[in-house]
Amino acid sequence: MKIYHPITLLIAFLFSLSCDYVEPPYIQIGANGCTVAEPTFTPRTNPVRKVLIEDFTGHRCGNCPRAAEKLSDIYNNNPGQIVAVAIHSELSGYFTAPLPGNGKYSYDFRTELGKAIDQKFGVSSAGIPNGTVNRKKINNSAVISFTQWENQVNLLLAQPPEMDIQIKNFFDPADSSLCSYVYVQALSNLSGSFKVVCYLIENDFINWQKDYNYPGEDIENYQHEHILRAPLSTTWGTLLADGSISAGQTFVNGYSIKFNMERWNPDKCYVVAFVYNENTDEVIQAEQQKVTN
Repeated sequence: MKIYHPITLLIAFLFSLSCDYVEPPYIQIGANGCTVAEPTFTPRTNPVRKVLIEDFTGHRCGNCPRAAEKLSDIYNNNPGQIVAVAIHSELSGYFTAPLPGNGKYSYDFRTELGKAIDQKFGVSSAGIPNGTVNRKKINNSAVISFTQWENQVNLLLAQPPEMDIQIKNFFDPADSSLCSYVYVQALSNLSGSFKVVCYLIENDFINWQKDYNYPGEDIENYQHEHILRAPLSTTWGTLLADGSISAGQTFVNGYSIKFNMERWNPDKCYVVAFVYNENTDEVIQAEQQKVTN
């Protein structure tokens, strides 16, 4: 049996505490790490239900632009009520893997966050393009074909909102840091274990995309939208309440992150926040807010 010196054990313990993995190219400052004072939020008089659509896609997936087109239609047909996130998961293999070098398809859209979401819901296992709508399970699966997104969205938007979410962002160009405050107000009495999640996405990003309907199939200047970039909260969020929430109850959480300006454009980025019931994984309400004004 090996016997370790106490100093060796202490060093090993301290080393383990210092080795938390941080996915490049961002530095997460941490939940409640905002240096900006918590702002005042005023409850909205007429909050509306908003639906989260997660589009699992890939830049080398020639059928995936059809899902992006459907998502764009749903987004435009329901102004202000759709929150979209495009996820390029490592688990989709060939379709999301970048090619070596600096040529076409060399950009890497993948994130550890996207992989974690995919592992939980098994979207890539079902094939892409596919996605989730409020992560609501049908026949015990949250995976839903993009051809069915609109039907599910219509069913959900017909229901009154149970929560309202507001986001206030404070971006400091001097050090490329973002502080985001997420306000949640319960609109009815709810039972369950509720968490709030906060992600960063980017719009209007021009890069290569495979499209089987395009002459030659390779689009050099394709406009990618709603790209999942990073978590501001942890992957599965911050606990709001476990057991019950009363109508009128409010919660505020602050999150911060430092941008790598060579990779993300803050003027094209949005903070996405949503609340879900941990017992069912279903999203209760979602919101998004531009990083810069």
